[in-house]
Amino acid sequence: MTSYIDASSPTGNGRRIKVLSTDLIFSGVDNIFVYPSLNVDRLRDALSRTLSFWPILTGRISVESDDQYFIEFSDNSIPFTYNENDELERWPDLPVIVDDVKLIQPFIDSTKYKPEIEPLLRFKVTRLLRSDEYILGTSFCHMVGDANSIVHFHNDLSQIYQNLEPIFPRPVFERHLLNKEDSDFSSLPVLKLYRNTDKKETILARLAKECIETDPINMSFSSEQLAKLHMLADDSNEITTHDALCAYIVFLMNTHLFINEDEYIRRAYIYVN
Repeated sequence: MTSYIDASSPTGNGRRIKVLSTDLIFSGVDNIFVYPSLNVDRLRDALSRTLSFWPILTGRISVESDDQYFIEFSDNSIPFTYNENDELERWPDLPVIVDDVKLIQPFIDSTKYKPEIEPLLRFKVTRLLRSDEYILGTSFCHMVGDANSIVHFHNDLSQIYQNLEPIFPRPVFERHLLNKEDSDFSSLPVLKLYRNTDKKETILARLAKECIETDPINMSFSSEQLAKLHMLADDSNEITTHDALCAYIVFLMNTHLFINEDEYIRRAYIYVN
């Protein structure tokens, strides 16, 4: 059974933010939470109140004729599905990250890319009748934000469900895109991908080509190793642990991967997602 949840106090106010076509290459972010008990009506009410702080999630994606992408803060409803399952004995002991989506797909109502009509957030609650467990599945459109944003949303929802105040700071929905007006920004030529974006199909084709022509390098560092790198670099506030790590990786590549100095990396631009 599916119902629709509105924000208790709509706060979209007709705003819109521009997003890049590069955002379209990511699918929805799905999460599963397992609870020994859950008050479903209370969850619906908490979601309604939380949406007042997160009006972007009640919006819709819009595409203009010149391939400009926006999220319209349109104060739409969020689908909330409730099911009961009498087949599963109890929720299985699964790893934190599940590679086989078939295991969790029945418990998630995943978001899809359908401009103008598709919600940016979907909820699904399944009660396992045999164990009396409750499975909460949430699907979050990646165009709205990354994992950090999703954590903040779920935290706000949890706080409100417990009749607690959401933790500050409140979410802010602004985005500054690099464009031709930012002529003083020295990295603009390097950031061409993010300044002059193409259609989703073009971006996916380019990424597929890069995947074929390049090889990934996987490196793992412990927290102790990162702390030592930071200490060796300077251990001051001016150089972050991330700075030290990037410098070390460049040093390793220059030392062990390249044959002569003409191939050495002289300058690196680091992008962090």
